[in-house]
Amino acid sequence: MSDQPQHCTCYECAHTYGFLGAEPHPGICPACGSRAVSFSGQVELVDPEDVDGDERDEVADLGLVNVVHVWGRDATDRPLSWHVDLVGTCQQPTLRHVRIGDRRVLPRAECWSDDLVPDVVRDAVRERTGSELVVPKGKGSRDR
Repeated sequence: MSDQPQHCTCYECAHTYGFLGAEPHPGICPACGSRAVSFSGQVELVDPEDVDGDERDEVADLGLVNVVHVWGRDATDRPLSWHVDLVGTCQQPTLRHVRIGDRRVLPRAECWSDDLVPDVVRDAVRERTGSELVVPKGKGSRDR
């Protein structure tokens, strides 16, 4: 058992809570029951062929050419995805939304939580595009 609680956020109701335990947290908000909470354990990327057909079809139906999708799962086996647009003449990869299970998570106040973009996702985008992922940090931030 860890001495420090894992800090979790529900992206459905904005409830924040701590989880203290030896295993990764169960991936369910104690306040509203949503599965759209902080990732549990390590995020592992999955091959697009292993992604649920409905989610792949949804992406294909959009017909977007300048888009990179990264798919993954966490310790609770929740499906995760990151939608990255290639923006401008330089085709700069820019995060647009994250999906946790069936819930699309959008930035709050034009600012993304770093918890929603693990290094493994940044590495995958860099590998596919040759450029660093831009994660908007909102007005007044130098990391924008």
